[in-house]
Amino acid sequence: MEAQSGRSIFILDSDPHRGARIARLFQDGGVAAVHETSPSAAFKAMAAHPPAMLVARLGLVSGNDFAFLRALRNNGALAGLPVLVAANDEAKSTAALQAGATQFIAESDPIAVYETACKALPGEVCAGTPPTPRPDTLHELYARGCRRLKQERYAEAVSDFKQIIKVKPNAPELLVSLAVALRHLGKAQAAVQYLQRASVLFALAGKDAKAKDIHDQLAQNDPTTDNPFLLLAGQWLEEGRPIQAMKLYERAAGLWPRNIELKRSLLAVYEELTETDLKYASLAEVLTLEINELLGGPSASETEEWLPDEEEALGEGAMQFVDETDVRKGVEERRRAPRVPLVSHSLRYSKTRDALPAVDISLTGIGFKPLDEKFEEGQLIHFDLASMGEVEIKKLAAKVMRVTPHIVGAQFEELSPKQRARLEKLCEG
Repeated sequence: MEAQSGRSIFILDSDPHRGARIARLFQDGGVAAVHETSPSAAFKAMAAHPPAMLVARLGLVSGNDFAFLRALRNNGALAGLPVLVAANDEAKSTAALQAGATQFIAESDPIAVYETACKALPGEVCAGTPPTPRPDTLHELYARGCRRLKQERYAEAVSDFKQIIKVKPNAPELLVSLAVALRHLGKAQAAVQYLQRASVLFALAGKDAKAKDIHDQLAQNDPTTDNPFLLLAGQWLEEGRPIQAMKLYERAAGLWPRNIELKRSLLAVYEELTETDLKYASLAEVLTLEINELLGGPSASETEEWLPDEEEALGEGAMQFVDETDVRKGVEERRRAPRVPLVSHSLRYSKTRDALPAVDISLTGIGFKPLDEKFEEGQLIHFDLASMGEVEIKKLAAKVMRVTPHIVGAQFEELSPKQRARLEKLCEG
């Protein structure tokens, strides 16, 4: 960038945004100013058009910065050029002055740098009064904080992030960035607090994977770390919002399928909701079986007996089936209720494997999901051929595909060729 000779001010700053802001302060005060991010490019531009002053924001952490200052002092065209060096480390001031700087300021704030430069210049150069500078936008602050984080300027990054938090206290990505900077400064406890808060906000925003990742990292160092989903669900239960709490518990149970505490919390909500909707009784029974299996108690395979003819026909590879419909409790009466499942079941491969998601065919839809949530295109519905029988599974598959056309009608795993052929024959048409 070419500078005008005489009254112009040359700004050298590796941070283009800060350099541009310092230049704007001079320009708003009626002084021509240009900025450059590269010392070599700045040297060439100033040698061609010597400015009235060089304002250099230098890190002074490598020999290159001092070599740049010595090159300015030894260049005939730039001899006697006022050079204001701005750096964070006051201890480097003597070395900077010996290398060729004419003035040193331990400050990085653009306004402070501008005011110091004006005091060192002849009165007529900064005669104008610059208007109140435009404050950085939140986007500019965050971008600058992230740059400082990459440059390992952690204290400055913390300052930028905390300014944003005053306006945006519930931005989880910002809290994570702040926690990283604090951790590098040795403030581990403060970093953990911000990470815990970020995990709760991620869970609240539906970004479950990020919430889980943060919680798992914190739990490695402190197993007593509160689960963000449990915290939110507990709060919603206190507010009398059991459906919202149930959804949170279900999401959490999917993230941590072997977490008994989560499953017990979800079971308690199911049992509470059973008082108003019998659908949740089936869910509670299935979940109880899962909890018992995790605890080493009786599993579905130990409590249910196979039909001899079906077991013999399908062999040992067939999946086990837990029937959740109690015919002794008035099946016909339950069928007439609009929210009660007509058919519901869950599947297990073996004692050591988790149960598959249950399927629920009701008069108002399919699945144990809330009515506002639908199955996705291509999602698999799992059936147990051995326990349901040919007629029942045919009717069930037809009903599923009629209600939700894109659902795959049936899915089995680890089938023998004979079982696969039988399944394909049943699902024809």
